[in-house]
Amino acid sequence: MVALPAWAGRPLNINDTEPVAVGEVQFEASVAYRADGDCKHFEYPFTVASGIYPDVDLGIGFGGQFEERVETADDSRHEHGLCDLVVSPRWKFLDQGQFWPSQAVSFSVKFPTADDQKGLGSGATDYDLTWIATHKISERVQVDANVGYSWIGVTCLFGNKK
Repeated sequence: MVALPAWAGRPLNINDTEPVAVGEVQFEASVAYRADGDCKHFEYPFTVASGIYPDVDLGIGFGGQFEERVETADDSRHEHGLCDLVVSPRWKFLDQGQFWPSQAVSFSVKFPTADDQKGLGSGATDYDLTWIATHKISERVQVDANVGYSWIGVTCLFGNKK
């Protein structure tokens, strides 16, 4: 076996503008837990991203989930399965200057691979377009901003809606 240097970062819901370099692969994994009334939801998503062109990367997100729902005082229901598949390219189109941040755009497509009959997914395709800005203040400090819009449950982004 060969050990190579690796850098790890905490998976975040906010993206920065720096894409994965061509020839490199980035792996992010996380665990999420949410308790909402009579429902407890546990999710373990992961994302693999790779640089496909200078300043462009492609991420693929997947994972699994487990849910416990209390039906009555004496009965609870357990559901488990796969999460929806998300494919997301990101393009950094502007480097940071003295007075402006670096900027990128990301487009995501969520395919309905989770079992909507079990209540684990929506059963519909979603799209998301996000503008990303990153201003690096120092080697250890940077400010990130994400502004986006999501199309939820769209049959085809460029055609008829459900």
